[in-house]
Order: sequence, then structure tokens, then C-alpha cells
Amino acid sequence: MSLDSSSSTRLLKDSYLDATRKKGLIDFTKEIRGQKNDFSGKYQIKLSDLHNLFSETVWEDEKKTGGHIKLKHKVTNVVIEYKNHGKNTVDPGAALDIFDQVQTHLNILGNDIFAYKTRNWKQEPVYQKAISNL
Repeated sequence: MSLDSSSSTRLLKDSYLDATRKKGLIDFTKEIRGQKNDFSGKYQIKLSDLHNLFSETVWEDEKKTGGHIKLKHKVTNVVIEYKNHGKNTVDPGAALDIFDQVQTHLNILGNDIFAYKTRNWKQEPVYQKAISNL
């Protein structure tokens, strides 16, 4: 990533906030896993909730056509694709695919970039140190 330090810090801070905010990425993964961490498939993810999860975040919409949504994260470069064909909820199989990509993104961000060793996501990372991991 070739950005100046303040732009990189802003992207990293926004990425942290996207992950930890109420109804953010971490809450999404908890919802998919279920209370018993069993991936029961009993979840009903609304398309509107999915749209809200990724809107006004560090995820870029790559503007696909025909009801296909393709998002790419500006820091981790993880790509998420799903279809929006007018249903109110996301197909459970598609939700699991999205979960896998979100989890990959969180792992890259938390382990490789923020270099968490303990207390993952409980406190903000040191952004200047994280910049050196980009």
C-alpha cells in the first residue's frame, strides 16, 4: 500500500472501527457462528443488514452488474462477492461464504497487520506500528 502515514493511519483506524462497531464485522461472525459456535444455519441475514455492514466502510464496491456485489477491502485486499436477486434474506450457503471471507479479513488485519498477541480486538492497536506491517 503506497499511502502517506496519515492516510494509512486513517484507513487502519477505520478498519478497526468497521470490525468492532455494534453490528460490525465481529458481530456478523458471531451471528453466523451462532450462540453455541456451531454454525447451525438458523441465522437469517437480511440483504439490507449486509448492505449496511459494508456501506460507508473501508470496503470498496467494485460495481458489478446483474445483481452481483463485489467488495474489496482497501487494506487487506480480501474480496467478497455475493448476489442480490431481490430476496429479502441471504442464502445460508452464501452467508457462510461471506463469513469465510470476513474471517480471513479479520485474521489478516488482527494477526498480520495489527499484530495482536493477546486481547484481540479489546483495545485499539498502535497504528504507527501497524503501518510498518503493511
